[in-house]
Amino acid sequence: MMHRLIKVGTEPLIQLLDLIHKLPRPAYVTTTPSFQQPIGRHVRHTLDLYRAIEQGDHSGVVDYDVRSRGSALESNPQEAERKIARIMSWLSGLSSSQLHSPVRVKTEVSIHESESVWLESNLARELCYVGSHTIHHLAYMSLLARLQGIEIDAGIGVAPATVSYYRSIDMSKGRLDVGSC
Repeated sequence: MMHRLIKVGTEPLIQLLDLIHKLPRPAYVTTTPSFQQPIGRHVRHTLDLYRAIEQGDHSGVVDYDVRSRGSALESNPQEAERKIARIMSWLSGLSSSQLHSPVRVKTEVSIHESESVWLESNLARELCYVGSHTIHHLAYMSLLARLQGIEIDAGIGVAPATVSYYRSIDMSKGRLDVGSC
C-alpha cells in the first residue's frame, strides 16, 4: 500500500518535471490577454501544496493557506526543478507510519471573507488530494504550453482514472491513446 501512496505524489511531479524540461524559459513566465496566470505560477502553487504536506509531516499541521507567491519558483524553472527533486527525495523516504499519522488541516473556505476551517486527516489522504490537484494544474499548464506552440506529451495532465478508462476500451485495439481524453 505504501508504494502506491508514494506514487500518487511522485507521478504528477515527474510529469511536472517533463513539462518544465520542454519549456523554453520565456514560456514559463509568459502571460496572454486570455490567460493572466503563467505556467510558473501554477508550478509554484502546486509545489506550495506539497510543501504544506511536508510541513505537516514535521509539525502535525498541514496549512494550505501558506503560499510563496512571487518567489523564484514562479520565474525560475531551475529553482522549481531543484524543489521538485527535494520533494521527491522526501516522499521516497516516507514510512507507512508517517503516511498514516494524523494531521490537522487548515484551509480557507470563503472567497468573500477570511474564514478558515480545521479538519482531521492524515498524510496519505492529503498526498492523494495534492497529487490529484497537481494533475488538474498540469492539464492547464499543458494547455498554456500548447497555446504557445510547444509540443507537450498528450498524457501530461490526464487523470489516472481517465487513463484507466481509455486503457480498458483501447486494449481491444492494442493501443492507448490518452491524447483524446
